[in-house]
Amino acid sequence: MLKRALVFLLLSLPAYAEPRHLTILHFNDFHGHLEQASRIAAKINEIKIENSKKGYITLVFNGGDLISGTPASAQFKGKAEVDFLNAIHTDSFVIGNHDFDFNKEGIGQFKHSFPILGANIYIKEGGALFADPSAILSPADSLKIGVIGLTHPQTPALASPKNVAQLRFGKPIPIAKKLMKDLNKKTDVQIALTHEGVLNDIALAKAVKGLDAVVGGHDHIKANEYCRTVKQIPVCQTPSYGTFLGRIDLEIDGTKVKETSHELIAIDDKAKEDHEVALLMKPYLSAVGSEMKKVVGVATEDITHERSNQTTKLGALITKSMKDYVNADFGMTNTGGIRRPLKKGNITRGDIEEVLPFPNTVLKVAMTGKEIDLLFKEAKKLGKVLQLSGIKPEDKLDPKKEYTIATIDFLTNGGDGYTLFKKARVVENSGKYIKEIFTDYIRRMKKI
Repeated sequence: MLKRALVFLLLSLPAYAEPRHLTILHFNDFHGHLEQASRIAAKINEIKIENSKKGYITLVFNGGDLISGTPASAQFKGKAEVDFLNAIHTDSFVIGNHDFDFNKEGIGQFKHSFPILGANIYIKEGGALFADPSAILSPADSLKIGVIGLTHPQTPALASPKNVAQLRFGKPIPIAKKLMKDLNKKTDVQIALTHEGVLNDIALAKAVKGLDAVVGGHDHIKANEYCRTVKQIPVCQTPSYGTFLGRIDLEIDGTKVKETSHELIAIDDKAKEDHEVALLMKPYLSAVGSEMKKVVGVATEDITHERSNQTTKLGALITKSMKDYVNADFGMTNTGGIRRPLKKGNITRGDIEEVLPFPNTVLKVAMTGKEIDLLFKEAKKLGKVLQLSGIKPEDKLDPKKEYTIATIDFLTNGGDGYTLFKKARVVENSGKYIKEIFTDYIRRMKKI
């Protein structure tokens, strides 16, 4: 009798009763750093081969901000990055705020073999979804994995405003809850692939029942900030620019999913390269290589810039170049638009492109002293710090007098959430990008 009961029990178990092992490989905020592509590809391929021998399943995710940040990315409008994601057989991609930098279509204009996700992005006119809300992946028999894509709700303030003017970005948590009701019925594992920052990811993990992992992007975190566990759910995001590959290992036993480990893998000069991906990237890198090596001037010391809430030496120099070019009283730009410091020594075109990668045009606008005072108060309320030349937030200005400010169209279009820049009177449109004006300034000065 006992033997018959045991046979019945075994026959009753689901087909996937043997625990399955799932490895999630992921990276985010790549920003067009194509020189890392072949090394990332080699590491992914190495892990896939190892996992295949063990019977493990491997998925590759990208957490957004794939494009915009290097000369090659700008010249080819993100095509090279899409070719790269195709080559590494990406399983899902979530749209990041900078993926709209070049145009309103984003990377969707290029041929892609992977799902492009954005569950909370809607077209204002008509209310249709801009991208797929989720994907159901079937990497192995009897195992289905649901992936929800969520983009930062503040994208209109974080992207080029004109390129997202036709879009509306909804609140991620209620949208994720609604999608999860359906995915829970259809899939065995549920993952949120996001580009909204760690704090929002933590809130998501706390609020949405049924998630097994949150794989994110946006913050440009440090290596020691890679993962945290929220309600037994791994919430992970890699550092930027393809310098690391994230690995999350999950064990699936029936309907139960648990994290077994997570690891951040360095992608440095010691990492092997994938020959085919290197050849794929070579034409893109070669097209801009010689021009970007041209020296435009010399830095007599390290010129600092941190993307934190403080003014910097580099920010002051850049805003001075803008102010001088349009003959304005003051210069102002956003801290986040300056992407890295300048090191002591020769400054090349490529250095400038990496410092100022975005296609922002310099404008001369007029504001009263009272409006400028309100602008600084607005910045403080937003948690932002403007890079400045010719002025400090504590300066006392004549409230009725009109002053001129050299700034960029990103801010006058409402970027970073500013409303007062949008109201400023435009005196002159220089028609030149901030990177061009700063390059010309360095050439004239020769040494900075």
